[in-house]
Amino acid sequence: MNKIGDIFFLLGMMVCYDVFKSLNFSTIFALSGYFKDHKIVFLSQNLNAIEIICICFLIAAMAKSAQIGLHT
Repeated sequence: MNKIGDIFFLLGMMVCYDVFKSLNFSTIFALSGYFKDHKIVFLSQNLNAIEIICICFLIAAMAKSAQIGLHT
């Protein structure tokens, strides 16, 4: 299950870098207000970038801490 967490954490970091051009938390928090309506095209759908980042990090945390659904 840790591999699933690693994959989603890496995916969230890649989307963060693609949107904000930085992985520094202070930079991301400062710019997050400007990118709240930023859309990403994924599987022919326009998705909100901030929501995708949060979902990826949530799944990563759930997999790393063996929450319900991702425990063996």
